[in-house]
Amino acid sequence: MLGLDDKQIKELSHWNHDGVTNIFVWIKKESQKCPHCSKSTVSTNGTQTVKLNHAAFNDRPCIIHFKKYRYVCTDCGITFMLPNPISSRKSRISNNSIRQVMKLAKDPRMTFKLIADQVNISSTAVMNTFFSNAKVPVGELPSVLCIDEVYLGRKSKKKYAVVLLNFETNEVVDLIYGRSVEDCIRGLDHYTRDKRNKVKYVSTDMYSGFFKLSKTFFPKATICVDSFHVIKLIIDSYQKLLIKIMKKHDTESKEYYLLKNYRHILLKNNGNVEWFKRKYNHKLGYYISNTKIKELLFEIDKDIQLCYELKESYISFNRLKDSTHLEEKLNILITDFNNSSYDGYQRIAKTLSKNKEYILNSFIRIRKRRISNGPIESRNAVIKMIIKTSGGYRNFDNLRIRALYVLNAK
Repeated sequence: MLGLDDKQIKELSHWNHDGVTNIFVWIKKESQKCPHCSKSTVSTNGTQTVKLNHAAFNDRPCIIHFKKYRYVCTDCGITFMLPNPISSRKSRISNNSIRQVMKLAKDPRMTFKLIADQVNISSTAVMNTFFSNAKVPVGELPSVLCIDEVYLGRKSKKKYAVVLLNFETNEVVDLIYGRSVEDCIRGLDHYTRDKRNKVKYVSTDMYSGFFKLSKTFFPKATICVDSFHVIKLIIDSYQKLLIKIMKKHDTESKEYYLLKNYRHILLKNNGNVEWFKRKYNHKLGYYISNTKIKELLFEIDKDIQLCYELKESYISFNRLKDSTHLEEKLNILITDFNNSSYDGYQRIAKTLSKNKEYILNSFIRIRKRRISNGPIESRNAVIKMIIKTSGGYRNFDNLRIRALYVLNAK
């Protein structure tokens, strides 16, 4: 437990007092080299006892009373103490406690207060221990770089941070405070031009600032629009249509009821809905399947069915693995969206047309994996969990260190 050899120990005892386990350790006197003149000596001038907070022992707080000799060199007269094998120099926390802190800190659900309760030291000591021992060097820029943003919460002066991720290894390269082009340039400025030119692909959403950043900082990279964000844009637009139609009907009507309670089945991907299982509906007064509910929803307004089919057409296009005639198929979809009577889909058509090159680039595969921001979304969820469990971070540098430590922990 203490990492000491039995031969080193002169005396070892323990006792319990007020719910605290106390361990007394006295190190034997042995011949030691003087750090000043390198002569050996066994002469001593008293002892020193230090108290060290130790990780909980048998679910009890634990204190180690560590006693060692003060040596005197018979040649030069210098007095010296041996290094403490249980803790670092000038530290009042045992090495085992430090290891426990660093291990527990890998869990994003653990706050510094919870760690302090388990390790039997103060929250301040946990924070000081963590930030002095966490090694989070800035990663190298990868050949395939994913860029996304994450919300930092209300306590943060800047509401968003930019997350940089290595698509091939799923490791987070860095977090940048703020999402403006100026913020990103400051965060990336330490990378040389040669390192930036090694980035071959950049995957991002359709935020214009990320496009500008990619073109400026990674001029040799191919820009890819993340497919998830395109589909989300279409689904969000479709939901606005459904809500708009719902509000045209009386709140007591069947149409309002169906759109309010069942529009979610139209927003899901067709393959993710259980269509044929029948359930009793108390409002309608009979057993009904999701297939029949979809038919009833389509009867409310013709745009509901037409826009649903367009949404599903784009999802089917997005799933294509054969890259043959991709541009031709996308052009047909853009035309269909533009010809829709729903103005929201007409705006979607303009967005698809404007970003057509980047959308087609997203079908590129690296080691049989299509380039996307999929891996970065799960990392964003971890960052949000760290922020939520801690109640928010006012100091972004501390959040960055904790997040990188958790996300890239091995």
